[in-house]
Amino acid sequence: MEDTKSFWLKVGGKPCWFDCHRRFLPKGHPFRHAKDKFIQNKEEKDGPPIHRSSSEVYDCVKSLPQITFGTKAGNQEIEGFGKEHNWVKRSIFWELPYWRELLVRHNLDVMHIEKNVFDNIWNTLMDIPKKTKDNVKAQFDLANICNRKELHMQQKSIGRWVKPKACYSLDKAQKKLVLQWVKNLKFPDGYASNLAQGVDINRGKIIGMKSHDCHVFMERLLPVAFRDFLPKHIWKCLAELSYFFRQLCAKEVDIEQMKHLQKEVPVIVCKLEQIFPPGFFDCMEHLVVHLAYEALIGGPVAYRWMYVFERELHEARKKVRNKARVEGSIVEGYRVQEVSNFISMYFADHVRTKHTRVPRHDDGGFRAPTDWLSIFSIPYRTLGKSTSCNLSREEWQAARVYALLNCAEVDKYVLKFDRGMKQQNRNITTTQLQEMHEKDFPTWVRELAGKDETVEEQVRALSIGPRYMVKCYKGCDVQGFRFRTQPYEQKKSSRTMTNSGVCVSANWFDNQGPDYYGTIQEIIELEYVSDSDLKVALFKCVWFDPKKGVKYDKALGLVEVNHTSRLEQYEPFVLAYQVDQVYYTPYPSPPRERKDWWVAFKTNPIGTLPVPAVDDEVDDSLPPVVSEYYQEGEQLGADISQELGDESLLHESNIVEQVDPEDMDFLNRPNSHENIESYVAMDSDCSSEDEGPIESDNDSDNDSDSSD
Repeated sequence: MEDTKSFWLKVGGKPCWFDCHRRFLPKGHPFRHAKDKFIQNKEEKDGPPIHRSSSEVYDCVKSLPQITFGTKAGNQEIEGFGKEHNWVKRSIFWELPYWRELLVRHNLDVMHIEKNVFDNIWNTLMDIPKKTKDNVKAQFDLANICNRKELHMQQKSIGRWVKPKACYSLDKAQKKLVLQWVKNLKFPDGYASNLAQGVDINRGKIIGMKSHDCHVFMERLLPVAFRDFLPKHIWKCLAELSYFFRQLCAKEVDIEQMKHLQKEVPVIVCKLEQIFPPGFFDCMEHLVVHLAYEALIGGPVAYRWMYVFERELHEARKKVRNKARVEGSIVEGYRVQEVSNFISMYFADHVRTKHTRVPRHDDGGFRAPTDWLSIFSIPYRTLGKSTSCNLSREEWQAARVYALLNCAEVDKYVLKFDRGMKQQNRNITTTQLQEMHEKDFPTWVRELAGKDETVEEQVRALSIGPRYMVKCYKGCDVQGFRFRTQPYEQKKSSRTMTNSGVCVSANWFDNQGPDYYGTIQEIIELEYVSDSDLKVALFKCVWFDPKKGVKYDKALGLVEVNHTSRLEQYEPFVLAYQVDQVYYTPYPSPPRERKDWWVAFKTNPIGTLPVPAVDDEVDDSLPPVVSEYYQEGEQLGADISQELGDESLLHESNIVEQVDPEDMDFLNRPNSHENIESYVAMDSDCSSEDEGPIESDNDSDNDSDSSD
């Protein structure tokens, strides 16, 4: 209002919000006393503008005269406009009875703010003619306002001026590398549009970038694209701004996180003011300061930004048949759509309608019986024709042990096994116990199942192990993700998508170790010998070294992996529902120290929302404590202990259970873990490991190449 510090650029001829953000900084901040980095010879002593309540704002506008625009009588200005106030009329919304009680009366649209901020940054860094904010007019304004002589216009002769190249502007060769990098980008299915279609390397720009393209680029790709082309302090500032928008667009709002962002965003904007000229800072760069506050008051931005309404307007425009009667065409088309949707609710279940259509990544809708183990209850849908092949003994043993130890219902047997081992050897270490889990525990469970009838039949099948013959697929839909094998994607060189990157969070294990990043090499389906049709999907992956091959930058939200590193242990398999999807992005022109490093980005499943983990002891009047899920997959601190079942709590129990010494007799026998293959029913046609994969004639191709 009248307390604004925005001003008018004399040469640029537009309003400017340059150096209007130091007042939001805490007292004593060094930026407040800097005289040569903002408006020259100026210190900031004022505090932030007063946040007026609804009643105070209403007192300001209730006495304003009624003005009707569009007539000669409505062209007059209210007395004192531009000097004492900035009101042009009293909004009609004040006539609503609840308007005075709203904490956020004029919601800021994050979608357009994010797009405009990105456009200004992209056009300025790429020095796109007629769109860059670092033009000739901006340089003359810079000379009048700031003390940055290295960027001032230089007069070579009479009437001839030269604009110096800024340190934040890329040269022609660098711009070509960035555009070529964008042209080679690949995203997971349904994640983003194909940016390569709009890349014009000859003209040095990207054509037709939509709001969501700017959203993805701003929050994910901006720090990667310009890391090796900008000075470190400029790149770090842009990376902080990118991470701010990523945290702001979280699907769930963490109150403390929003309070932290509210304090950090003025610092980020002040850093931008030290880099770019005053003409860069229009109202969009200023509104960024208020976004964290509105997210704190109004909740997640996903329920308040314009994406939903823009899509609805797009559908409404398609209903226009008579351009002379636009509104009537939309009303008629909308009425027909509503009637059709209402009638379709009474159709048979097998009729494909809006209410019965399958999701984009359909998992098959499998409903497991209630008595099935959790490992067999997760639905999934394999893609493409299957091929049959035999597992080697090493692969079979690794798959058998991993499936057994990652079943929640087996945790109580693991606890019993550990207590028995500690009774026999009180000095046994955790590493030794883990080694015995892989070698001796499956045999112990199998022998226990033979003596104890209370052991579930499916646990007995898990301890025996799967068949040696497995089915291999090229793709799989599970938990809202679509996965592909890396060899399949390499054959499809013209594909614009990548679905082979995976990440296993430490929450699935001890919640203390690192996350494991890798790529899928094979998708196999294990089949167990049982009265029930017990099948489970496993991914055979190549894992990067989580200690030496993964670097975390928590301040900027970047995760880098060395794609040449490998995990030392032989643990290739992981259950399909345990992984998150990841896509890897190299740097455009990496130096030697980053030549083998990729940036990893997690994605969120399509069509699903995170379930809040509510503490029963928390007061119901307070908001629930939830984990943080970030837009497009950045996930921090997700607690999934509820998904593991009640049996997972046995590890924290203090109940001492007596173990029968006879249950441990098998450990005293030599070669107790050998000859287990005799318990596995093998197909007579594939008993040799030398035979190659066999094409299956009975399996239909669920996913044709044309649908990709």
